[in-house]
Amino acid sequence: MTVPFADVKLGDHLVADSGFTCIKDGEVVEVLQDKDNMELYVTCAVGRHFLKGQEDAHGMLVGFSLLDTGHPKLATRQVF
Repeated sequence: MTVPFADVKLGDHLVADSGFTCIKDGEVVEVLQDKDNMELYVTCAVGRHFLKGQEDAHGMLVGFSLLDTGHPKLATRQVF
């Protein structure tokens, strides 16, 4: 489901769409927070993909959807 960018928080699980070169289409990623600048990010193939800038003109998160907490991938995903 789409989510307002302002509602994304530490610990949320997102599903990536096909618009990334560093994250596989459909990959489930956990929202983490940088200890220095407090910005939210997800782990990607090149390190960190910061979510700042993934907000559209209407305030919605672009490139990710919020994972339903009952989704089976959530139970099997490795958390770092």
